[in-house]
Amino acid sequence: MNYYRLVDIKHEPANIIINSDTENASPRMLQSIRLSDLFELLLQFWANSGVQLDTASDSMIHFPDYISDIQDLEAKGQTIVPTSLINPNEKMQTIPLNVLKTIIFPYYEYFKNGISLNTEDLPYIWEYLWEIVRKSFFNDKTSRFRSVFLFDEYNLVKNFQEDTLFFDKTICSVDIIESFDIQKYDMNWLTMVPVNCTFNEMCKYATNYWAGNLTEKPIMEYLFSGKYKLHCI
Repeated sequence: MNYYRLVDIKHEPANIIINSDTENASPRMLQSIRLSDLFELLLQFWANSGVQLDTASDSMIHFPDYISDIQDLEAKGQTIVPTSLINPNEKMQTIPLNVLKTIIFPYYEYFKNGISLNTEDLPYIWEYLWEIVRKSFFNDKTSRFRSVFLFDEYNLVKNFQEDTLFFDKTICSVDIIESFDIQKYDMNWLTMVPVNCTFNEMCKYATNYWAGNLTEKPIMEYLFSGKYKLHCI
């Protein structure tokens, strides 16, 4: 079978043997790992509060914008907070102040030390969430953090390359030198998750992915761990 990969040649040079371990993880994966403490804090709040994912992330991203309003409400003895202060599109109209504090207080410690979550960090949340579900329910599956993503259709990779997110990436064919593991999944389960999903809804998407279930029009990706060599096309 022929495999293809869309890569940043500066990160993954062609014509040398590469090992798919954490040291050679993609920038996307490394950023997910770097932000893992913030993602863990976000995950706990998201799961316990019942709000949408975009509201949970906005509670960090828009922290400077709403915190004074929250302090004013608390000073007036309020125990319920309108979620519109954080995300006007949140389905839940209110949230208990003590629940919101579970993310405000610990995040403030990061924030005052110059560590914060920004809009450009949002794509990295998905890798972290997928890893949480894998560890919890599919521990026998190979981690995405320990894998590289391969495709068996050149035209599919070409379509990815034409996306503005990947226009600077190079299409390479892949020679498998030594395979430790290779598994196939429908990546639609990951890319189709809406940003307004709840924690339980996200878990359903991730569970379907790791269980190997297929969407109506699957787009298959191979999670490969092992040694490989790239050849630019």
